[in-house]
Amino acid sequence: MSVPKINQLQFWKSVNDIRYGEIKVYKLNDGHAVAVKDHIFQDDEQWHLFRQQAEQQMQSRQKDPFLIEMLDLQFITEKELCTQMTQAHSVYEYFDEYLERLIVEQAASKQHFEEIEIAAMLHCTVLSLFISFQLIAIQKLSSQQRSHGDIRPLTISVTSFPKNCPIRQHEPYPIYKLTDIQSLTDLNAFKRCVSKQVGNYNLSPEQLQFLKQKVLRPTYDMNKSDVFSIGLTALQMTTLKSINDIYDYPHYLINTEKLDTYIREMKTLYSEQLCSIVCQLLQLAPETRPNSRQANDLLIGYRFQLEDYFRQSTLQETLPNYSIDFRLQNSNQKIEQQVVSRVVDTTDVYEQLELLEQRTKIALQRSQDAQNKCQKTPGKQLEQTRSCQLYSNLTPITQQELQLQLSDYKQDNLNQQSPYYHQHANYQKQEINQFQIQEHEQYDYNQQEIEDKPKQSVVEQFTPSNLKTIEQRPNIYNATTLSQQQLFESINTDQAKSFQQQQYSQQYQNQSKYQPQPRQSQLLRDQELTKQLTGQQEIISNYQQLQDNHEQSPYNSKQDIHQQLSDHFDAQQQVAVRLSGTQAQRQRQQTGSIVETRRSNHQ
Repeated sequence: MSVPKINQLQFWKSVNDIRYGEIKVYKLNDGHAVAVKDHIFQDDEQWHLFRQQAEQQMQSRQKDPFLIEMLDLQFITEKELCTQMTQAHSVYEYFDEYLERLIVEQAASKQHFEEIEIAAMLHCTVLSLFISFQLIAIQKLSSQQRSHGDIRPLTISVTSFPKNCPIRQHEPYPIYKLTDIQSLTDLNAFKRCVSKQVGNYNLSPEQLQFLKQKVLRPTYDMNKSDVFSIGLTALQMTTLKSINDIYDYPHYLINTEKLDTYIREMKTLYSEQLCSIVCQLLQLAPETRPNSRQANDLLIGYRFQLEDYFRQSTLQETLPNYSIDFRLQNSNQKIEQQVVSRVVDTTDVYEQLELLEQRTKIALQRSQDAQNKCQKTPGKQLEQTRSCQLYSNLTPITQQELQLQLSDYKQDNLNQQSPYYHQHANYQKQEINQFQIQEHEQYDYNQQEIEDKPKQSVVEQFTPSNLKTIEQRPNIYNATTLSQQQLFESINTDQAKSFQQQQYSQQYQNQSKYQPQPRQSQLLRDQELTKQLTGQQEIISNYQQLQDNHEQSPYNSKQDIHQQLSDHFDAQQQVAVRLSGTQAQRQRQQTGSIVETRRSNHQ
């Protein structure tokens, strides 16, 4: 906004405002007002430093829509002999209304603020505070130079009256703005208390502690201290009362019982969402209190309502497309919703019912007032809010789409359950195979216990579900090894017979759970092998069994039976050929063994 020369402006008044200090107020041609603050510099270095800081402020305030903007800097330099004097005029926005006057007027008419108006005040002040602290790193200033330090209803400017005010009923919603008190007045609440200036200050608990210790340069967190002051300001808007009686100034403490009474009154008037936000801002311990960024993120539930609010406010003149950008909060970094109140216990059912009854009465009264206003102006058409437009654009779901969604949901459940059943079945199969592998390893271990036992080339027949074959390895048998084996078995098997029988019985019980037919024990295997090597008794039994199987199964034929018998005879003949050697070979083996024994004796 371009500002003409000061001599071309219309003078309105000269005031000593706590927000600006000593200023002169001028009116522009378009109805707006500006505040002019005079500065006189006799030192050239001081003037250049002030000019540099003023230019930085004008650039930074363009980014903050909720801070009183510095519009222009006009100056006149006069040289007299050896001295140089510069007279500068800094021009600021000026708003005659402030929040404290508005609270008094609302209390006189017994009209409470709308909930969205309180949320808008929180958003404006907290966001302005957050932007000012972001400029600390950019401009390399200290936190005391960029902090506000004196946030209260008296220092918050209001751009216009609210809509329900009878004085200006048809004006847009108000915007709440802060002034840079540190640069305009060089004073804050802490410095005013040190200089013993009486006032209704919103002091934080940490400020009271440093005042008690009489520290002139405190080291508390300025950001969180201002957040506590904003919470007290919101509490004043909800109750329409001055809450200065919560301070115990002689002891530098906050009376929590009186604070609880105001919180309890707030809970009877407004929603739980707004009350929880205000209670989090009023945490007595600065460690649990949110900072300005976190406090702004707490208002994410009012996002669409705030955008509709600012679309109908005076902010449309400067920022017609204003949008709120809330930072997403991580689930692991959410602030716990702790309540300061110690007396009020919201878990009590009767107290909750009482709060709901009082809130319903207030809501009915507000709805009646709204109906009366609409009857006075029946021809006025209200614009749809953004949330209402989004709701009207939604298409209702049909019954067919609902059935399709339900069928897709059932199919997804079946698809999720099927891998579980397959996994369970595979686990059972894996367990069975693991048991069989362990049993096979145990069988190999028992077979290794017998020294120099011959290896038979015989195919093991298992159940049809688990077929395992042992590779046929060509082994050479002789009479000496057979005699040694028989002698070893006759000595050792009788002693370990009871232990082996117990072991085989346990294996049989465990194996019966998984296999329909038990495996043969080691003794039975040895007996069958001796029968196959010595005689042909098994041939007759096998022939009778094959005939029975052929009569039962219609798919078998006589050729299969004869083929199996012929294979069996061939196997028996191979075993007989290997065992039957020539007399010369046997004599060579015997003489070789005698020669070796003689050599060993001579040695």
